Amino acid sequence: MRNAKGVSLVEMLATLAIVCIVAGLGLPAFRSTLERQRCHAAVNLLAATLAHARNTAITRGMSISVCPLREDGMCGGTIDWSGGWITYADPSHERQPRSQPAILAITPQPVHSSVSVTSSTGRLLVRFLKDGRSGGSNIRFRVCSDGRIQGEVIVNNLGRIRTLKTPGIQACP
Repeated sequence: MRNAKGVSLVEMLATLAIVCIVAGLGLPAFRSTLERQRCHAAVNLLAATLAHARNTAITRGMSISVCPLREDGMCGGTIDWSGGWITYADPSHERQPRSQPAILAITPQPVHSSVSVTSSTGRLLVRFLKDGRSGGSNIRFRVCSDGRIQGEVIVNNLGRIRTLKTPGIQACP
């Protein structure tokens, strides 16, 4: 009798079936982990952009603004920041960049389409003054996915930027 080398078709099919079952069970958990990571990436990118804008305002001694990006490359007058944002030099405190050289950075749609970023009502841009303060009221950015808040970025009047991991399940407004 010869020793058979390799596997039989039945053994290979049984192994393939087990792999498919395990992958099917693990895929939903992987999908939610991927979505959480997308939200954390959006929170961290927005917080880093705002911190950079504040540092630039202090270093240059002039106002720097960050606003939501419209499709035409200008500031959108909306609380939806999901499409990206613009950082620009704003010495005359306007709602739009005065010229192309005033634009310091454009971050086009930094997050996956399943993630939304919205700011608090009433604040359509963040302006850091030359001393690093952010005049006006506090602004809160909510990063949402699957109808729930996954994280927040908060800028207070003094320009301090902090991130907040939202505890529990809170519905996105």
